[in-house]
Amino acid sequence: MKNTNIKMDNALERIHIIGGPGSGKSELAIRLSALTLAPVVRLDDIAYNDAALGAFSSPTDRDLRLRRVDEYIQRSRWIAEGVYFSWLGKSFREAQHIIVLQTPVHIRAHNIRQRLKALPDTATKRAHLEHLLRKNDEYDELFESRVCGFLNPFEVKIRTFSGPGKACKHFKRLLAG
Repeated sequence: MKNTNIKMDNALERIHIIGGPGSGKSELAIRLSALTLAPVVRLDDIAYNDAALGAFSSPTDRDLRLRRVDEYIQRSRWIAEGVYFSWLGKSFREAQHIIVLQTPVHIRAHNIRQRLKALPDTATKRAHLEHLLRKNDEYDELFESRVCGFLNPFEVKIRTFSGPGKACKHFKRLLAG
């Protein structure tokens, strides 16, 4: 996906962040939230009933996901972050900015391992780590084969960055005018 040179709206009220596991979506969302005071919407919490517990074993049904998306896009300000795309068309349409993090696969794998180091060593943690590392390995191919095409209608809103630090610097400059 290419960056466009089109002048974008510099209002930072509705932002959608997408990227592979461990790409820095949550970190960027928190940093942008601190700058804009927009609340963060964790799409994991919408996609899974047990995401807050770190289990990710009980997916929500599609209708519930869509209702929850409808709820947050009605707000005047939000930052949605997650790896999901197929049920988020309304979020992409309503976002002023869509940030695509294309953090290199080896950095994503390192970030996943670091994040999970802080948790107690359990069978659930090991299974989740293996799952995330597998999804990380598959993400770039999935992005090229499906996600990229899904995002095409929103191309003028998309900014692509190699990591959360560069994205945050870009948006700080936008805010500074």
